[in-house]
Amino acid sequence: MTPRVSVVVPVYNVERYLPSCLESLIGQTLRDIEIIIVNDGSTDGSLSIIKEYASRDDRIVVIDKENGGYGHSMNRGFEKARGEYIGIVESDDCARPTMFQRLYEQGSRHDADVVRSNYFTMSNDGSTFGLIDVLSLSHAPYYTAFNPQDYPDILRGSPAIWTGIYKRSFLEENNVSFLETPGASYQDTGFMLKVWGAANRAVIMREAFLNYRIDNANSSVKSGAKVFCVCDEYESFEEFLSARPERSEAFRKMVVAKKYETYLWNYNRLDNALKPEFLEKMTEEFSEAEEKNALDQSLFSPVEWNELQAVISNPEALSGKALTVVPPALDPGEHEKTRYANGEITFFQLLAWKIKHALRS
Repeated sequence: MTPRVSVVVPVYNVERYLPSCLESLIGQTLRDIEIIIVNDGSTDGSLSIIKEYASRDDRIVVIDKENGGYGHSMNRGFEKARGEYIGIVESDDCARPTMFQRLYEQGSRHDADVVRSNYFTMSNDGSTFGLIDVLSLSHAPYYTAFNPQDYPDILRGSPAIWTGIYKRSFLEENNVSFLETPGASYQDTGFMLKVWGAANRAVIMREAFLNYRIDNANSSVKSGAKVFCVCDEYESFEEFLSARPERSEAFRKMVVAKKYETYLWNYNRLDNALKPEFLEKMTEEFSEAEEKNALDQSLFSPVEWNELQAVISNPEALSGKALTVVPPALDPGEHEKTRYANGEITFFQLLAWKIKHALRS
């Protein structure tokens, strides 16, 4: 019998957090799930923990392999999956009990290729949480199917691939998979871009179900092998879009804006010794985008636009400086609705906000 959802859990040296992750999955209210745990050559006690849980729950499938990186692990897990939909939970995160039931209900109701939700950040000790609204940037409708090419702003949100489920047949028919580049290096970015680039029926939800553990997210990148991994992801996505001309045109300018945002994040995290080479790559790629008339000033903040012009025409002026990242602004009204959907404010607080906002208008 086909499980409704296969949940892929990539594991590498996470013995400290793995039990809480697996407990959150075996306790899901959607019982008809398959839990595929991919051990990527862990050298700590992770494999022993995996085997213990597998002996207790026959829904758990174990893949034990040599270390091959995040993309390799995800692809092996997806190849093994039998579910109608595939979900992802990182091994240091936790899924709230109704996560896959609620996602599957929306996917099944709307015959969706992808269903996405919001998420909570979680402190390293699991004691504090913060709601992250990654979907109201798109202006797409909630709880109904839409075509992402009609809402290109959908690309602007965080990849957050572990907030959703993906129809397995959709992924297979469109050859959506992960690049198998070293370690964990932006493979989620390329995967999510390809999902949005290929999906015809997407659904987004206001609720947040995934607790995403924050652990030194701003740590610097010192490995030369990872400097250009983000470029590989965008090159792969652009090749993917080129086979879909109508979608390529719909997303053309938004892809460049999203690429700049992602490249800034990468550049600012690089060790200073690695920055000049990456800045040179940025100059090359965004000069090309300018020549192709693919830069839309309205998609950048004023400071970002000015710095982008310097990247193109005067990169020496930026040497040794951090570049400015200005996150896209949330729609205040939509964000308040999302806060209400997640219990952060009451109905009367939401109503009061609407009245106050109406009076100001």
